[in-house]
Amino acid sequence: MYRYFVYRCLGQSEKEGLVLGKAVLLVTFDTEHEALSFANVCKRRRIDGRLIPIPRNLSAGCGMAWRSEMIWEEALTAVLTEHQGAIDGHLIRYERGK
Repeated sequence: MYRYFVYRCLGQSEKEGLVLGKAVLLVTFDTEHEALSFANVCKRRRIDGRLIPIPRNLSAGCGMAWRSEMIWEEALTAVLTEHQGAIDGHLIRYERGK
């Protein structure tokens, strides 16, 4: 089962494309294999997003996260539910602090 968290975070760099006050969705993973598998599924389904280094104030086993806009929340939830056994992703609504 995927886990859903809401974070309000401060002090991230602009490298990840995280704009001040703008919420995005991040899916974090325990292993690189899960991250790459999730990225392949999303690309096949034409879900917009990309793998990024995980922001410093969050933690994940592999250090990678899938970043998408908020409009993809339902599609990402469906992917995580469908691939529950193979991919253990954690869906996070991430908003950089104001």
